[in-house]
Amino acid sequence: MARVASISRLPCAASSCSACQRAASASRFPYHVHGFRSSFRDWAAEKMPRIPDPVAESAIAHIVPDKVVRAYKRTKFIEMRRQLLDGWGKLVTAKVPSTSPE
Repeated sequence: MARVASISRLPCAASSCSACQRAASASRFPYHVHGFRSSFRDWAAEKMPRIPDPVAESAIAHIVPDKVVRAYKRTKFIEMRRQLLDGWGKLVTAKVPSTSPE
């Protein structure tokens, strides 16, 4: 049975699921990347509530579906995305305490 990987165990800098899955497969890790974007959005909503939803959506490259809104909404949210992704980076690179007796 395949295990779901912690992103911090995968050697990928890209934030896309497919890029991380390719990296996991290429490195022969016995993991599958699943729910990466969903995990990010849940974390952002719960742990970074001061960051607006459109910022989190842009961080995972979601496109605004309405063409008119998209035409006028040209902001990239650089500073807020930086804060959001710095927080995410700290989470996924944090050392996890061992649960096995040594």
